Amino acid sequence: MAIILMLRHIGPGPHPSGSPQSVHGKGGSAVHEDAAVYPAKVGKKAAVRPSKPENLQSMAEKRVTDQIVQEGLALKADIAGLSPVASFDVLHALEQVSDVCHVRPLRAIRALTGQQMDWAVADSACNEATGSTTIRLNKEKLKNPDTNFTFSVTKWQNEQKMRTAALARYEEQAEEEGYSGPKPQEVRIMELENADCGRFSRWGVAYKEKGIQTVVFHEYGHYLLNLAESAVVSEKKIAIAKFGDSGGMVDKCRDLRMNMRVDKSLFGVSKYAAADPEEWFAECFSMYMADIERDKLPDYTVKFIKKVITKARENNLSTGVAG
Repeated sequence: MAIILMLRHIGPGPHPSGSPQSVHGKGGSAVHEDAAVYPAKVGKKAAVRPSKPENLQSMAEKRVTDQIVQEGLALKADIAGLSPVASFDVLHALEQVSDVCHVRPLRAIRALTGQQMDWAVADSACNEATGSTTIRLNKEKLKNPDTNFTFSVTKWQNEQKMRTAALARYEEQAEEEGYSGPKPQEVRIMELENADCGRFSRWGVAYKEKGIQTVVFHEYGHYLLNLAESAVVSEKKIAIAKFGDSGGMVDKCRDLRMNMRVDKSLFGVSKYAAADPEEWFAECFSMYMADIERDKLPDYTVKFIKKVITKARENNLSTGVAG
């Protein structure tokens, strides 16, 4: 009899003692003091919460970071702060240049804050003795894939507007003061820069569909040029470098940049390519790797890019220095 009462107690319904009890799944409200010992009826399995955006971001960061190191693209990687899409864009860009260039890994690639970067979009720190290079990305300006493209266009437009406005203010002031003498040197330089800038279509090489890749390509271009020049370091070479000339390859960059200005093909690259020989090569290399407007590069520039890649690869093999 005790067994039957126990079975009745386990099942839904009133408690054998006559006291009201919650009816599992029946919506009962009064609960007996020992009702907690009975498990509630199991309903449908709770839906799994989708991962939060920050979880997806951290997962992408870890996967990309691990892959960069495992594939031998860089000895260290830290890209925390970039979006998942931007993180994979960095990986794909490194894989692409590695497939083309076949040189030793970067020392590191890192994403830093704007303050740590002195507000630059990206830069590369190179050891002149070994060619070892760390690429640094501004994670605030490059958080999303198309930010570099937007930055390139707006910077170019803003610079033109600022110079135009400054020149207009000078003309107004000169007219008010009745001045008709020679223009100050800074004004003449600004006029030349404004006219020069008007011939370019953008500040830096950037494409909406490859915004972050072009940044990585640009900085990798610096790495290649440094690697091609710095495999064999001599006192003479170091002395020359201190005077702003890091070797024959850079001299060639200077000559080719002038050739492109003369034949006007430089205006199809970027305003930044006109800054100095090293930036010229980095911008041309970025354009070459993006392969969207490669046909705008003269044949002699493409030939030189391939020569730098070959030289960097040869020096890489001859030195055997780790990144």
